[in-house]
Amino acid sequence: IAMEFWRYQVRPEFECFDTGHIGNIKRMIDEGYFEPPYFFQLVMLPRGTTPPRPGLLLEVLKEMPEHSQWMAVGVGKDQLPMNTMGIILGGHVRTGFEDNFYYRRGEKATSNAQMVERVVRLCNDLNRPVATAAEARTILGLRDAKDPASLAYVRPFPTQSTTGPVAAFFAAVPGLLNGTTQPGLAPSYQFLLRGEGGGAWWIKHDNGAVTAGAGEIKNPGVFLTASTADLMGVLNGTIHPSGAVQSGKIVINDLQWRAYGALLQAIAAGKAKAAI
Repeated sequence: IAMEFWRYQVRPEFECFDTGHIGNIKRMIDEGYFEPPYFFQLVMLPRGTTPPRPGLLLEVLKEMPEHSQWMAVGVGKDQLPMNTMGIILGGHVRTGFEDNFYYRRGEKATSNAQMVERVVRLCNDLNRPVATAAEARTILGLRDAKDPASLAYVRPFPTQSTTGPVAAFFAAVPGLLNGTTQPGLAPSYQFLLRGEGGGAWWIKHDNGAVTAGAGEIKNPGVFLTASTADLMGVLNGTIHPSGAVQSGKIVINDLQWRAYGALLQAIAAGKAKAAI
């Protein structure tokens, strides 16, 4: 899923039910999948998650990565206390019928608008003015659809290096694969590589004619993301190809195992032929 966020330039919301979920997101941030600001919904329920208690919310906030925006989500009677804690502690607010039907004990709310109006009053009373739509886009790092030059959802495809082992590999691909008849090859492969020498790269295969280069291609048959170290490890034989996918070191859209394996087999055959 993180790969698809990269592919379509969508900024995700992270809905976390305990600090372990936050830890997983921090690991993926460290691996380069997401760019700040990060947006978290901290779901706090009486059962099965971190309970909705002020002291526990303070502990959860200690685990948040830098440059994070957040809101604490309470359900039923816990919605209003969590709304208030979010406002006081610098977070944001989620309210409405999805989480709660009652305005107060024994009194059903008449509409979502009634609950939103109460939150607005709380924000004003606690000196946390409600953001405008434009301010909300800036806070969340979202692009204005009417202004293509405004802030992008996430970073674009990174700029790749023209030197180093990764660049050398893609430069050698046409010579290795031209004329291949390897079954199962996809018409095109898009690589998005993190780390030194990474960036966006592609390989195209058309009736035995193979081309490769840097940048983005439209509608690739296979979309693959990995660190440069892990990809080169697979290509050099120090990392098992299947193990790399099973462990998440290499991620392939729609689990295109056959096309992935066919490409590696064709590369291996090309290397063996070149060695001869």
